[in-house]
Amino acid sequence: MLLAGSLAKGTALRSLNDIDVACYISGADAPGDVPKLLNYLAERLRKAFANFSPEQVKPNTYSVTVSFKGSGLDVDVVPILYNGDPDWYGNLVSQDNGSFLATCIPRHLEFIKKRKQAHETDFAQNRTAHKVLGTESEARA
Repeated sequence: MLLAGSLAKGTALRSLNDIDVACYISGADAPGDVPKLLNYLAERLRKAFANFSPEQVKPNTYSVTVSFKGSGLDVDVVPILYNGDPDWYGNLVSQDNGSFLATCIPRHLEFIKKRKQAHETDFAQNRTAHKVLGTESEARA
């Protein structure tokens, strides 16, 4: 599992409601069908969080949400089908159409880190403005 999303990129707002985590899944028994893959992941998360109620681990359209009652924090676990690539490339489910997209979380985070270092002030102001205005998807480009 790898931290992903705004927290990993250093662009999270001060009030944190959710954390995005990428979960690399490999093995012959890992389903290639999206709904089955999400249920597969949810079953394993329920085993890992055995003291959680079933409604605290919920498969969604493209991820599985683990909800922590005491803090109100939600962890969105995004499955990435992994075939052993040494650079950690895998396939994640597209939120646009449900197809699989090639991705590499470590390389994505490194790209963001370098861009942020090169444009510290502008990068931070741009991300914050998009979040405040509710246009965060535009800032992801």
